[in-house]
Amino acid sequence: MSSPQVVDWLKCIICQKETAEKTQCPTNSKRNDSGAGYLTIERDLTSFHEAGELHLAVGWENLEEGNGICHTFENHRATWHKSCWDKFKLKKRKWTAC
Repeated sequence: MSSPQVVDWLKCIICQKETAEKTQCPTNSKRNDSGAGYLTIERDLTSFHEAGELHLAVGWENLEEGNGICHTFENHRATWHKSCWDKFKLKKRKWTAC
């Protein structure tokens, strides 16, 4: 198995691929709490990591630059494909249902 790569912040933070699917960026949200998506993904990715169930194209250590994942993602305007995030949410539902 190859070692995880460094984050390309212009690509989906989950799969690190360019596809026809557009990525989502919480900072582009028109909601009042536009950055809330970063808090949610930080919490969920951390839970998966702590359980040994996080499998990303990038190294976990590359997701945090000293002030928490949420701030790192905000600083880089991290994005993800909805389909990639949906896979995590489905896995989380199955995981927490046990």
